[in-house]
Amino acid sequence: MLHIYVTIVIYVVKLFFHFDYHIVSHQNAFAGDDLDNGFQFESKPEIHLATDFVDTGRFTADFANLINPELAIVYGPFSLQTEYTFADINRKRSTIGSNDFTGFYVYGSYFITGENRSYKTTNGTFSRVKPKSNFKWGKSPGAIELLARYSELDLSDEAVDAGRLDTMTLGVNWYLNPNTRVMFNYVKADPTLDSDGDDDGDADLLAMRFQIDF
Repeated sequence: MLHIYVTIVIYVVKLFFHFDYHIVSHQNAFAGDDLDNGFQFESKPEIHLATDFVDTGRFTADFANLINPELAIVYGPFSLQTEYTFADINRKRSTIGSNDFTGFYVYGSYFITGENRSYKTTNGTFSRVKPKSNFKWGKSPGAIELLARYSELDLSDEAVDAGRLDTMTLGVNWYLNPNTRVMFNYVKADPTLDSDGDDDGDADLLAMRFQIDF
């Protein structure tokens, strides 16, 4: 597995680049399962309690090349990040050939209370948000973050026709302190269940989460 992290600071603008490349072998795809089960790619509409909207089912393959470049920009209370995923499925032992699956997302957020997100270059992730002052009734609201996210996932190529999923998310994160937050999300999901391009309907989802972690 190859990891590359690059951090560039231009005055008050912080630019971060993260690149992953790794090979998943047939033997490691499903630990403990029969090797004939092979690989599977699936996705929910940005809400983990929902069912899978697109699913390739399991199929045999020799190995997969996974490429994940990621770019993040932090400018004071504003941040923008995007990631592209490319999966090259090698099926040498099959008459079908190879399959390529792609996906990406763009995520933007803004703290109306003035905080900013901190990026950890050691592992290519954002660290927890620390409010300028913890929530105190009538005195401090904590940290409030407005967010928007758009993502696309295409799981149709050659003999695998699992469709595409387009998802738009609008939300608010309320951080009472560094260990407690409340999340509200509205998700608009538009699945196309095969490559024929027909409208397969869409879904409107509302989600709320209260989280305490240490």
